[in-house]
Amino acid sequence: MIWKLVEYGGLILYTAVIPRQMGPELYGRFAALLSFISLLSMGSALGAQASFARFIPEYETRGEPERTKT
Repeated sequence: MIWKLVEYGGLILYTAVIPRQMGPELYGRFAALLSFISLLSMGSALGAQASFARFIPEYETRGEPERTKT
């Protein structure tokens, strides 16, 4: 129960207090960063991480690093 109180306290800080303290410009950057991280984690859940782990080292070993840039 204590951990849930800490969790909800942090959630209230995150959603109500912290954004107001950041100001519009800094919060906009923060929101863009969170959106980008969310997109990366969704891509990772769809198998991108496994694909990167499988193919990128192979291309680097074969001396074809340009294949990872397209």
